Amino acid sequence: YHSLARGMKGLVFWEWQSWRSGVFEPGEFSLRNPSDGGPTERSDAARKFGEFVEKYQECLAKLSLPEPQVAIFHSMDEFAMEELLQSTYPNVPPFLHYNAAYATHQVLAKAGISADFVTESQFASGVLKKYKVLIMPQVRMIAKDTANAIKEYVHNGGTVWADGRCGVFDKHLYLRNIVPCNGLDELFGCREMDEVAPREDDMLVLKNGLLLKPCREMQRLDAYGGARVLAECNGFPAAVGNHYGNGTAELWGTYLTANPNAELAEILPRFVIENGVEPELRICSVCVAASGRRQHNPRNKPCVIEEEVIFSLLRGQDTLLAVFTSLASHEQKVTAQLPVSKCRILNDATSVFKDGCVEFSLRPRETLPLLLQIEN
Repeated sequence: YHSLARGMKGLVFWEWQSWRSGVFEPGEFSLRNPSDGGPTERSDAARKFGEFVEKYQECLAKLSLPEPQVAIFHSMDEFAMEELLQSTYPNVPPFLHYNAAYATHQVLAKAGISADFVTESQFASGVLKKYKVLIMPQVRMIAKDTANAIKEYVHNGGTVWADGRCGVFDKHLYLRNIVPCNGLDELFGCREMDEVAPREDDMLVLKNGLLLKPCREMQRLDAYGGARVLAECNGFPAAVGNHYGNGTAELWGTYLTANPNAELAEILPRFVIENGVEPELRICSVCVAASGRRQHNPRNKPCVIEEEVIFSLLRGQDTLLAVFTSLASHEQKVTAQLPVSKCRILNDATSVFKDGCVEFSLRPRETLPLLLQIEN
């Protein structure tokens, strides 16, 4: 259902019939009961999904994938470098950049913000012009032509956010005299003076008083004239924001994308929204039915509800598909604000749409697709 609500156009079910071919994973992976070939919980779910698509195919065909305004830089150079380091130094944690890019996508998705992945090979075609914001999660290797494309993007009005030792290597794996390398220090308005391992009690102190925990490494930055120090650690600048041409850039000198459930979720969605990207869906409150406890979001800002509800949204001109999944072990009452003021729910009689919000209950681990007809 979530794939459907994120632009999927086709579906293939692989019907592994272990009851015919052997005893491999009987009753677990199979869509058939190994004892008699009858239906299973898995095949019932597949049937219900197929019936949903078939019944509402005309409405679903009108849905269109939104054009994301955020790009996540998934660097193939960095990915190749990590493979090389892993083969040489087996104790180096694997897939650092891959996991950081995925964590970035998940944090934004939970805040109702869609994003594309872009690679270096696309930069020459001007792909960055499509986006308001470029996120660079743990991109340590940046070639000169890649750096030039990023600088041009920001100079022309784009916005960049980066974390970790961004641009510490060029494509030849040489440590640069100036970090970030290849002129990116001018973009971010700072350079690395030193890099240290954070102590257990070290904290990033933001200008608004918020405290964040550094992860793995901590840069001590030298902020250039005109740049803004956003956070400090032990008296040294730890995050810097800078105006460059017509755009802006922020560099956080620790690996916030290594801890997506806390620090990153606090920083990144707010940064994206402040730079002109509107969330597509806001979950504004969750009520746990068993206790009646209620979490409010009075300012109507995106609210990340960890391990409670995940959601996907796809909208057409007169149709909207929203899919919700409970990750909780208890029943929940959910209120989700939708980006429409008036609509009619087509497929679920128990859900209620009122004042721009849809209200419904979710059983433990339940997934609920809601297809809505938008009305003028």
